[in-house]
Amino acid sequence: MFSARQVTKGYVLNALEAKHQELLRVNERKDMEISTVRSLNYIEKSSKVRSMRNPSRVSYFHAESTIAKN
Repeated sequence: MFSARQVTKGYVLNALEAKHQELLRVNERKDMEISTVRSLNYIEKSSKVRSMRNPSRVSYFHAESTIAKN
C-alpha cells in the first residue's frame, strides 16, 4: 500500500513538473510576442498608424500657460 502511494505521488509530481515546463514555454512565447508588438517597426507598419494623418498645424504651449480655463 505504501509503495503504491509513493508511485502515485511520483506520477503526480512528474505530471505537475511537465505542466510547469509547458507553462514556462508558453510564457516565453508570449513574452516574445509582446516584444514584437511593442517594437517600433511593428507599430510603424500597423494599419492604425498608417491611416493617421499629419497635423496641418502644430501649436506648442509653454509650461507657464494654462491649456484649459473655467
